[in-house]
Amino acid sequence: MTLLITDTRNGKRYTGGYNPKYFGLDQLCIDAGLSDKLVYCDIECLLTGGTIWYMLDECGNWAYLPDYYKVEVIKYGKF
Repeated sequence: MTLLITDTRNGKRYTGGYNPKYFGLDQLCIDAGLSDKLVYCDIECLLTGGTIWYMLDECGNWAYLPDYYKVEVIKYGKF
């Protein structure tokens, strides 16, 4: 399973898994304006506490993902 994240304002898509059709979490960090809080090239994962998603970097820093990003959980084989 992996995550597919969509910017609902412009349709740009990102993924936490490898897929050349989508941007990675490092670019998501920059585009979401979180690179002043996180080490964008060392994004570890996206986490959720229910309905709110946040990004975690390798150093343990975290920041909320803006609410205009839609996060979908994709099962392998459907990606």
